[in-house]
Amino acid sequence: DLIKFIPKDVGQLARETFSIYRHDLQKFLLISSAPQIPLLFSIVTPFWLTVLLSLISIAIYILAHVATIHAVVQQCISREIKIGPCFQRAVAQAPMTLITYILVLLALIGAGLLIPFIIGIPIFFYLLVNWLFVGQIIVIEQKGSMGAMERSRSLVTGTWWRVFGITTIFVLMFL
Repeated sequence: DLIKFIPKDVGQLARETFSIYRHDLQKFLLISSAPQIPLLFSIVTPFWLTVLLSLISIAIYILAHVATIHAVVQQCISREIKIGPCFQRAVAQAPMTLITYILVLLALIGAGLLIPFIIGIPIFFYLLVNWLFVGQIIVIEQKGSMGAMERSRSLVTGTWWRVFGITTIFVLMFL
């Protein structure tokens, strides 16, 4: 079943975002701190082990990202976040999420290579905003890479400038 969402202004989005995270701040902090654990050990290890721990941290970051999406969905649906199931579902969906993010990254790098020719800048931001929701779509709608990219683009169609503006405001808020 799809839920119909009503468009919200920036203030409403900010209030809802902070409300979601404030409600279960401890659990969200626990999920988001997981990638930092290997990095803590890398401070006192030989170089080769530091590299290995950094790669492990990146893998855990992807799991934490997907687990965070699940946690937000759990809280919106049942108001109760269970960390174990969030990470279990994250393990199942992390490979598809990683593949999709690599595809998006490669497309953005391709657009970035055009930046010296000026045309690359609008192409870069156009693609970035169009594919902003691929992770959430993979997790929530369980689509594959291309399906998530297409669905994200369709969600943004007709509201590209609005999504760009709201995203810019949120990025600036968290800098």
